[in-house]
Amino acid sequence: MDLVSKLDLTTPTQDGIADVGYFKGFAYLNARDSDPADCPTAGGVHVVDVRDPSNPVKVGFLQANPGEFPGEGIHVMEVHTPHFDGDILLHNNE
Repeated sequence: MDLVSKLDLTTPTQDGIADVGYFKGFAYLNARDSDPADCPTAGGVHVVDVRDPSNPVKVGFLQANPGEFPGEGIHVMEVHTPHFDGDILLHNNE
């Protein structure tokens, strides 16, 4: 296995990233970080464009509610129903 690239998203903590999902060229990383500079209110989901694996780019952060911490379990899926047609991100908050 070869390291292709690296992107620092949180301060170095053992529990900084709880889980990772991938969908349509983007990585979704559940974040649990006590440093508000990296993860406002200590939790949320980092969104990273990984279509060019040698140059990942953070494109967003979806903030969790105050006091909630995303953990294991993140999924993105395409959904087609009579009332909704599109992509949905699902993650837990502990």
